Amino acid sequence: MKYLLPIREELTSEALDIMAACEAKVGFVPSIVQMLAYSPPALRSYLTLYENQALGVFNDQEREAIYLPVSQMNGSQYCLAAHTNWAKLAGLSEEETLALRKGVHHEDPKLDFLARFGRAVAETRGQVPPELMDEFGERGYDARALLDVIAIIVESVFSNLIGVMMRPPVDFPAVKEV
Repeated sequence: MKYLLPIREELTSEALDIMAACEAKVGFVPSIVQMLAYSPPALRSYLTLYENQALGVFNDQEREAIYLPVSQMNGSQYCLAAHTNWAKLAGLSEEETLALRKGVHHEDPKLDFLARFGRAVAETRGQVPPELMDEFGERGYDARALLDVIAIIVESVFSNLIGVMMRPPVDFPAVKEV
């Protein structure tokens, strides 16, 4: 079954208001936001998760180092395109985004670790090996950082599922296959 983007008449005034605020902030309404507008509670939840990441302990590049491998693992072409775009805007090169998606060694040890750790958390549904948890602590990360990683992954999986199951049109440049 293919889901189409909703038309204005199908949406509640609340959804339309949220979309207008998104357009004012970002300059356009991403199609994943339009798709989520079918359900204002889901849309509010998604935007709250996404927007609150900027308040966490990780900078833009570090967050994208988590988003990219999780989106790759989940096969969301929409999210891969979006996060590759955001990663480039945060200063990462095309090669760096590909390396993070592949899980190959990244030249920045912090980004490399966050990519490996984020993917491990998502793949194992939180049952990461004890030595990886130890390394997390040894790198100076604390409970707040762990909760921020979990929140990034929850938001990523949320949007990845929408991207895979509902297939919103990709409104970012397509990405290379890895």
